Amino acid sequence: MQGDSLSLLLFLISISPNLKKINNLPGISLVHKNITNLAFMDDITLFGKNEIELKEIVHKSKELLFKIHLNLNESKSGISESEIDGFENINETNTYKYLGFLKNKKVDLRRNKENIIYKSSHRVNAISNTRLSFRNIITALNESYLSLINYSSSVLKWSSVELKEINMIIRKSLKKAKMIQKYSNIDRLYLKRDNGGCRLIDAEISHDSQIIIISKKIKSESSNRHELICEANEKFDIDFKSIYKMVTSKYNISENSENTTAEKMKMTHQEKLQNNTNKKIPNKIFLENLKLSYIDDRNANNWIKKTDT
Repeated sequence: MQGDSLSLLLFLISISPNLKKINNLPGISLVHKNITNLAFMDDITLFGKNEIELKEIVHKSKELLFKIHLNLNESKSGISESEIDGFENINETNTYKYLGFLKNKKVDLRRNKENIIYKSSHRVNAISNTRLSFRNIITALNESYLSLINYSSSVLKWSSVELKEINMIIRKSLKKAKMIQKYSNIDRLYLKRDNGGCRLIDAEISHDSQIIIISKKIKSESSNRHELICEANEKFDIDFKSIYKMVTSKYNISENSENTTAEKMKMTHQEKLQNNTNKKIPNKIFLENLKLSYIDDRNANNWIKKTDT
């Protein structure tokens, strides 16, 4: 059935009841519930209060998986703060990957960030050296490297300096591929195309917007869901509360503000870019000319898009 559109559904039908059976065993207390496993498809983490309980959970998991003709791959598994035959011991130096993140006893922030920056740089260089038009290169860049930043935004505490460094890596790659000039207007690079810019998305703005979106989504679902998730995250060394506080303080936003949205944040950023661009004479003249009554600004911007200048 591998590759069949039904294979995903069949896997879930077979694995979900067994994960619920495993949850009936003694585990750890998490947000007032007994938890023995966290699972996303075939990436599963098992929890036990002590070595005896953990061994029982592992044994039961193997037994249930065997019944549905699945095996636990011990060569790709690890164990922390205990010892079970066949499993590599996870300590401060050894790591395992769960949902794309490297972990040992905690989330390895440094190595995960290095890994994402390396992958981002590799993707940017590959895209910049294609024969795509400049507009399509910018679109491809926005969709490729931003997915890595946004996915990690609520787990890794990215500083403003680190996100600016990612922006710099992208610009260097574009300069190396001769997509932009050495002394190009950086602000105009991030402006929307309708405003005479190139529409490259700023990594910092994308990251911060994602944090606002996640927080508002969590808060809107129920009155205590936000607190419960933060409590659970702290047990796994994921401090979402401090990440959110860092973002809100950066923009002087009240943590309890209901009026702040990611779109408003993006609009404010675009206005700032527009003001900075207008301060530079050549760009100011270009943008002012687009507003002259005898110039069709829509067709002018369409021409810019077509010629990718």
